[in-house]
Formats: sequence, C-alpha cells, structure tokens
Amino acid sequence: MAFDRYVAICNPLHYTNIMSYKLCPRLVGGTWLVGLFYSLLHTPLTGRINFCGPNQINHIYGDILPLFQLACSDITLNLYLLYASAFLNGICNFSVILSSYTRIVLAILRIKAKKERIKAFSTCSSHIVVVSVFISPLLALILVLSVVLKSPETGPVLFCTTCSPLFETNNIQF
Repeated sequence: MAFDRYVAICNPLHYTNIMSYKLCPRLVGGTWLVGLFYSLLHTPLTGRINFCGPNQINHIYGDILPLFQLACSDITLNLYLLYASAFLNGICNFSVILSSYTRIVLAILRIKAKKERIKAFSTCSSHIVVVSVFISPLLALILVLSVVLKSPETGPVLFCTTCSPLFETNNIQF
C-alpha cells in the first residue's frame, strides 16, 4: 500500500504503467509467500518444544512469545529465529514504509496549491494511521514480553492495547 501511495503521488503520470495488472498479483503473492515461509519456519521448531506448568497463557494476543514462557526445553534457537524474522519482517518493512512516506511528504510539500496538498495528505493519512495502529502495539508487546521472558519471577503479563477490560481475565487453555 505504501508503494501504491508513493507511485500515485510521486509519479502520477506513470501510475498505470507501474501499478499494472501484472504487478498487483505479484505483490499480493509475494506477501502470501513470505507469510507462508515464516509459518513453515516457526511451526516445526515450536512443535519440538516440551511444555510444563499450568498450560495457561494469561494473554489475549495470540503470539508465540507467551507460548515460550511455558517451555521446559531449550528455546534459544526459537528465540534467535523469532528475533531474526521479526527484524527482517518487521523492521525492514517498517523502514521501507517510512522511506516511501518520507518521499511522499517531500513531494507533497513541493505542491504549490493548498487544495491539492490537502488532497494528497488525505490520500495517505488512512494508511499512515493503520500502520501506526498496527505496528505500535506489536513493538510494545515484543518489548514487554522480552523483559518478562528474561525475568520469570515477574509472572505472566496481560498486555492488550485494543481489547476491552472484559477480556482481561480470559485464560487461553492448551
């Protein structure tokens, strides 16, 4: 989406040539293949972990880090792989989005007419909000859970930014 907005604002006359009917399915297919790759990478390693304890995760967000809290076996390889994939998938994508929107903002600021500038900003604002709402809680969740995993005496953590307080007492059973 960031690439689409970049092309629409920075290269509007070439938009139909760049965002062709061949490129859009390739972008979607590439996204699905990367997701499939990460799933196939994490699933076998997670399946080899031995679990102990109450088998309850006091957490509402279905992530792999709270599952690692229940592990009795060594999860070092799992954590290295998780952080490497989080870096590649999260930080790299975020930097691509950030660089494209930096170029978009610079292109918008060069527009002389105020009405066109506002229209260009409104075109991008919804995607910027979605990216911010999606990435901010995930980054905070990873930071909080990495601290909890390093200090087991703190116990399980419920970290939910978008759910109502009604869900805070739910336990996920295995």
